[in-house]
Amino acid sequence: MRFYSLVPLIMKFLSKLSLSVSVAILVAGCAVKPKPFTQQQLADFTGSVQNDVAATSQSPSGAIDLNEALARAIKYNQDIRVEQLGIALGIAQTNLRSADMLPGVVAGTDYFGRNNLALSRSNVSSVYSTSSDQNNVSSNISLSWNILDFGLSYVRAQQAADKVMYQVEQRRRAVGRIIEETRSAYWRAVSLERLVARMEALQKDVNQALALAQAGARNPSIEPLPALSYQRDLLTIQRELDSLRGSLIGAHEHLKQLINMPQHEPLHLKADRTAIDMPLVRMSPDENIQTALDNRPEIRQLMYEMRINNQEAKVALLEMLPGINLSGGSSKDASSFLYHSNWVSWGAKASWNLINVFRYPLKINNVKAQNDLNQERAVALAVAISAQVYVARARYTHNITSYQNAVRYTNVQKQIVGQTHVATRLGRMGEQSLVRERMATILAEAKQDMAYADLQNAYAGLLTSIGLDMLDYGQLHDVSVEQIAEYLRETARESRESSAKIVAAHSKSKAGKQ
Repeated sequence: MRFYSLVPLIMKFLSKLSLSVSVAILVAGCAVKPKPFTQQQLADFTGSVQNDVAATSQSPSGAIDLNEALARAIKYNQDIRVEQLGIALGIAQTNLRSADMLPGVVAGTDYFGRNNLALSRSNVSSVYSTSSDQNNVSSNISLSWNILDFGLSYVRAQQAADKVMYQVEQRRRAVGRIIEETRSAYWRAVSLERLVARMEALQKDVNQALALAQAGARNPSIEPLPALSYQRDLLTIQRELDSLRGSLIGAHEHLKQLINMPQHEPLHLKADRTAIDMPLVRMSPDENIQTALDNRPEIRQLMYEMRINNQEAKVALLEMLPGINLSGGSSKDASSFLYHSNWVSWGAKASWNLINVFRYPLKINNVKAQNDLNQERAVALAVAISAQVYVARARYTHNITSYQNAVRYTNVQKQIVGQTHVATRLGRMGEQSLVRERMATILAEAKQDMAYADLQNAYAGLLTSIGLDMLDYGQLHDVSVEQIAEYLRETARESRESSAKIVAAHSKSKAGKQ
């Protein structure tokens, strides 16, 4: 008897044990383990990326000038493409937010079946009856619309639209940065090409001159000091040229990356030294700063952030209001027991989360705090932009002076090499002196090219600081490289003319006041 009395307890324990084991097996089977990519998967992905790179890389048909290099950077640069796709994603998200304002429409069909009738009886009768078929099909279509959700979705869609405009300004920043980098890399690459060509043309004469000087220094019948001094002077110039060349290494590769050109293909540059917009510096710093504040994308991005934050006050107010849900629909039921198998229904439901009433002041305080922070950020940004404009102006002015001095030095050195060439031809000086002066001329020209590259870099920095080199990519990404290059030439010409007019008007007004 005792054993039989324990049977229910044993069975209950075994059932719990089997349930625990089953759950443990199920959990173990559903456990997710870290799984790294296989080498084949990695190879397939990197191969597809390389194919995409090859498909987007474009090679120029010939030598390119600065405007074509800038046009190719605007057209093909991958960083700009990423920003463009970011805008496309933002537009898609805005459309998705707008779709949230639409009412919900749900259509459904239910099928029900069982192996016997659902018979039942009441407590006052022994007769069994049923009010449902053994198999039944019902269908309905219903529409629901929450007015509060509509308002919230509308505000969120406005915020998403502002985020798209924020991304547009981010693209402007990317375009401006790429233009600045391309301008700098282009002139550095030009300087490297010219330096290499000049050094290769004279390298044979330099080697011969050094060999003669070394032989003279080893000749016991000749004083070695002049020969050694000559070698030192020549090697000093050679060392400076090598140092300049080393500082320019990678300019071609950087430029190819910016214009999305295959690295293995040769790049030929057609350099024409363009005029520099001196009127930009003759404008007052206050005018430059005001132009920067009107054009810099950072200011506009902050304004969009402030507008997005102000929308949060509307969200907090809407969330505090009661929600009203309107619904309606049409239904059909195939049950043979129904008198009306088709019917239309409607209804309304109101709900109010009272906690949101108490949360409203907290959300408004958060919005105000964010507004105060954004306003302070605007002041700090204006101060930073002002400092950047002053620094860019000072750097631009300094590089103009440096370039002018480099031109003067090169002109003097060319005159010296000309006089040395005449003296050598008349027998007054040796060939070694002419080689040394020719080397010094190459160094002077190389430093002039570097000074011009630095000037162009400073010019690009000044345009970026003022916000005048931020092109409207939205109007240019669907046109050809040739059209973009022509647009840049026309824009540069108009910029010089308008800058000159502004400076002339400013100078005239100052003269009138005096």
